[in-house]
Amino acid sequence: GAIETAALCAVNTTLAASTSCIGSLFISYYITGEGYSIQSALNGTIAGLVSVCAGCATMTEYSAIVTGVVAAFMWMTVSRFLLHMGIDDVVDAVAVHGAAGAWGLVAAALLSHPQKIEIVYGVTGDEAKGLFYGGDGQLLLNALCGIVVIVGWTAASMFVVYFIVSYFGSLRVSDRVERDGL
Repeated sequence: GAIETAALCAVNTTLAASTSCIGSLFISYYITGEGYSIQSALNGTIAGLVSVCAGCATMTEYSAIVTGVVAAFMWMTVSRFLLHMGIDDVVDAVAVHGAAGAWGLVAAALLSHPQKIEIVYGVTGDEAKGLFYGGDGQLLLNALCGIVVIVGWTAASMFVVYFIVSYFGSLRVSDRVERDGL
């Protein structure tokens, strides 16, 4: 029922956030050699929260843990890639929200349990199973289409906004203000 689903959502959200936090700390300490950092812990926690949103009601607890751990790798990999490309994302919004969110859609398509989908949405059949539970891939196709639509909509709408802001000269601060610091 509704109470069990709400409880599952709370548990899965907590599990994904905590495992992504721990995974981020492990990655930053052991793999990158940067040591433990509050930024890694906080961004890892947020990445875990973002990644589990799509499937928190339809995943098992183990799937939420996997989703959180992979989210840690996703945000840290995309963050490093953006730095390598010279793209300034000081709060790692693209990596934490974009990459972890995209992973979360894919994770829900792969790891949604058929019994939980039936309880939450009342849908049965092969199209109502995560791919790892014998689904026919329809959820994965839907997730990938969703990612494309979200990226397209965001890019198009933000192009318009940034074009207008740039036209009026408000997109960047002056060189002096940038040099002195905001």
